[in-house]
Amino acid sequence: MLLLDPGTLCKPLIPRELHFYLHVPREMRPFVPAYKGVIQVHHGHASEDEDDEDDESWCPGKTSGSEASQFRVQICSCNEERLLLREASSWSGSQCILATVE
Repeated sequence: MLLLDPGTLCKPLIPRELHFYLHVPREMRPFVPAYKGVIQVHHGHASEDEDDEDDESWCPGKTSGSEASQFRVQICSCNEERLLLREASSWSGSQCILATVE
């Protein structure tokens, strides 16, 4: 589990948990962390001289020499489970659920 920001927990996607978050009974909502969406994370290394078209979506990590460790993040904010599951099946990388931290 990771903290994406001070109010958002990021944890591995489990299909049953995604289904639960998308179908939480109204009476239980005050007791369940708020579901924020699904995030796709890719991890890789790139040289400083490599030019990537999608430069803005890359977040540099630790740098060693001329290589930087980078994470690429794709966020899906759609609440329709059918679309999320179809999109998730085409993703390559780690899928995570985002939920509110209180």
